Amino acid sequence: PAMARALLRHRVLPDVLGQANGNGVLTTMLFNRDGSLLATVGEDAVAEKSVASNISAIIANIYSAFDRLGGAPDKLLMDCEGGKVAVTPVAGKLLLCLYGDATAPLGMLRLKAERLSRYLDEPLSQIVGTAPPPP
Repeated sequence: PAMARALLRHRVLPDVLGQANGNGVLTTMLFNRDGSLLATVGEDAVAEKSVASNISAIIANIYSAFDRLGGAPDKLLMDCEGGKVAVTPVAGKLLLCLYGDATAPLGMLRLKAERLSRYLDEPLSQIVGTAPPPP
């Protein structure tokens, strides 16, 4: 409960998300499964919101398609023309996405996403009302 309350403070969640940025990671986003952006931290605040909104909508649609086919993946890695993306579920109802430039290694994106997801899972589960998955 103390960690969940701490994340609700004005700057704590963006500070935590921002720790994943750097070494090719441009933006870290947290959004719900319908694509609504909850938090985003990146290098360019103006462009970040526009890019993050587009990415969150696309990723939410991809996860929705997987759900209709029998289940969403526990991680999603994409190497796109404009950059690279790593996505992992958090707290059962949210998605964490790291957007990197073309030079960002996919393995590094995956590792950062997995570690940040594990760190956020318990406190965000308390906030959104889901039980975290077993370790």
